[in-house]
Amino acid sequence: MKFGVGQSVPRVEDKRLLTGGGRYTDDYVMEGMAAAFFLRSPHAHARIKSINAERARLSPGVVAIFTGADVAASGLDKIPCPGMNMVSLKRVDGSPAFNPPREVITADRVRHVGDIVAMVIAERLNQAKDAAELIKVDYEPLPSVTDPSLASQAGAPAVWDECADNVAYLQKVGNAAAVDAAFANAAHVVSYTWRNTRIAQSPMEPRSALGSYNNHDGRYTLIFGTQIPHDTCRWIASFILKVPANRVRLISPDMGGAFGMRATVYPEMPLVLWAAKMVGRPVKWTGDRSEAFLSDDHGRDASFKVELALDAAGIFLGLRVRSACALGAYFSAFAPFPTFTNMGRLPASTVRRRSAPRLRAR
Repeated sequence: MKFGVGQSVPRVEDKRLLTGGGRYTDDYVMEGMAAAFFLRSPHAHARIKSINAERARLSPGVVAIFTGADVAASGLDKIPCPGMNMVSLKRVDGSPAFNPPREVITADRVRHVGDIVAMVIAERLNQAKDAAELIKVDYEPLPSVTDPSLASQAGAPAVWDECADNVAYLQKVGNAAAVDAAFANAAHVVSYTWRNTRIAQSPMEPRSALGSYNNHDGRYTLIFGTQIPHDTCRWIASFILKVPANRVRLISPDMGGAFGMRATVYPEMPLVLWAAKMVGRPVKWTGDRSEAFLSDDHGRDASFKVELALDAAGIFLGLRVRSACALGAYFSAFAPFPTFTNMGRLPASTVRRRSAPRLRAR
């Protein structure tokens, strides 16, 4: 069949998917497979004073329970934000941008509701959930802030002690001096402020991960629906597991929706691989809908103040945009880019004018 410009391309995958032929991560079953469940923080910000999992370890069906202390002792490394290495970002004072370290299981301080504090592995999922209810975590709640317009104000609680003002980086685009001059000479100035609200993706298929380890050749296999399989495989191997890339195989089967949220590394992915090696059998985790709202990457959540300078005839002279974007406690793989990549395109989004606007954005 020939196709031309403007012609739609017929879909070929629908029949298989609509007649039950799809195969998603949770459809995979391995011999001896155990089920994983993650105990998550109910606090937005709190210090972990202690974790007692002794009763939980004796619960029926429990294979193992791991905490942040176990992960730290094993040498499992932090989850990277590769996007921070692709651009040169600076803080307000000119120092390098703050790149928050993300442990796969936090050991001392939780920084968002849903932060993982323990991993329970059992013969069956319900047994893992029952055991998780027996884990006693002594939290010391700390002040928290979620509004990006308030987070950088003086006195706001710091998400990270190393970044006291909560500003990870400041990115500027355009000619600031020219814009200031345009506004100084403007006959009219109009402004508008709004909030682009946070969104939580809701794919048909919640995230799921199945990990196995071959003790004979030292190779890992991860089954996980991802938008960037090659990068994901390399990042998990090189940065977190600290093994050669050819030691990790990633299978990305059908996935019911992504919307950008599957283009990163989540803690559950390296954890099922590491846990499979620790317990000597495959380990599978499948999140439920409520868990997805707490643990999936969210999007947007930015406030904007836009100012437009015009002369007496209504000709555009200059455009000034200030935005504050909430990136959360940790950065996903490409988190920085949506915060500033659109800035250079803002002038083109205005109507036709006789004089080109000058842009200053941050």
